[in-house]
Amino acid sequence: MGATAQDTEREQVIPKRAPGKNEIGLFAQVLFSDNSGGYANVTGLQYKRWAKPNIAYRIMGGLGYFDRASKPVFKGLSGDTILQTQSQVNVPMYFAGGGVEVQRHFYKKVTLYAAIELKAGYGSGATDDILIKELQQYTYPHWGNNYYYEATTTGNSNTTAFVMDATPFIGAKINFKRLCLGTEISAIRAGFQIVNSQNQPDNSTADFDAGSFGQRIYLNYRF
Repeated sequence: MGATAQDTEREQVIPKRAPGKNEIGLFAQVLFSDNSGGYANVTGLQYKRWAKPNIAYRIMGGLGYFDRASKPVFKGLSGDTILQTQSQVNVPMYFAGGGVEVQRHFYKKVTLYAAIELKAGYGSGATDDILIKELQQYTYPHWGNNYYYEATTTGNSNTTAFVMDATPFIGAKINFKRLCLGTEISAIRAGFQIVNSQNQPDNSTADFDAGSFGQRIYLNYRF
């Protein structure tokens, strides 16, 4: 009597590999309200490391611009023309920073979170000295408005700028299998800035901006 053996193949189920504890991606940040601090629009790279399921450490590096104009200063009259002077600071900047993020699952793939970030920026550029000529006349009998405006750069000086601030964010993101699409907003910023221009006194200010609404949008790869 013979016996036959039949091999039974069992289908092996390979579990899906979950995303790791790391994220890296691109971001862009803009400020929609009045920018009294002189800088806000920053684009660059960010990296996140999830130390716990709901807590992450993050670092960023990017490029931005320091752009600030002084209020026009009245210098006199030339006939009917008003003469004013103004200075315009233009400095390309490099930014670096880091922070902590705490998240909470909200609905399906949507997660809400809060974060705080400390960043610093430095760059060198120029301060332009501008002469403004302005003329406004009313003509009889039609009382038409004749208006003339001219701004001329009369000189410039080398300028460096250093800024540092702490900014809290609240945000929301959608986690896909490998990608994370998110946005975060801020309305408060506290920090200081130092602007040094050649042949001009150094300018150091501390500022606390409340109500300066800004938004950051990003796309990260999860691994």
